[in-house]
Amino acid sequence: MEITIQGIENETTVVQKAFKEALESLAYAWLESIAECESPIEKALYPALACELTDYQAFNPELSMQYEIKNHNGKIVRRADFMIIVNGNSSDEMRFIVECDSHQYHDTNPKQIKKDRLVDAKLLSQGYRTIRVNGVDIHKDVLAVAEHICSTMLDCLLEQSLRKNGDWDYGK
Repeated sequence: MEITIQGIENETTVVQKAFKEALESLAYAWLESIAECESPIEKALYPALACELTDYQAFNPELSMQYEIKNHNGKIVRRADFMIIVNGNSSDEMRFIVECDSHQYHDTNPKQIKKDRLVDAKLLSQGYRTIRVNGVDIHKDVLAVAEHICSTMLDCLLEQSLRKNGDWDYGK
């Protein structure tokens, strides 16, 4: 088989075209996903969180936006900004709700702080762990916020594993 410059150029063109189509498809999917976000801080966090989750593929992370939480009758009782399911194919599945909160409303209003804590406790009783992130922090360093979310998830997974294996000392 003879290799020619023309043959190499043709193969390169085919690879470049396939790569370009894959990138366009990925960009379109990202833009579609970002369009689902309801606020500027969610739109800022989504790509950073999606990228950060690629480092956690061993846990099979699934990221959803505007996740609807339903009661036992199927009625929507809450919509979370983001939902991350990890270890989705095993009995060790964990579900994390990520809420993007405005500092002005959620961090300084005592009634809202109390309400958020009650909501988080209710979600925990239903198997959801809530991670609340502040809009000021998202604007200041969105990558650090995404890292914080993933680090918190990893801590919860480790704690669950230790408890399951009987290695958790419960603070003794």
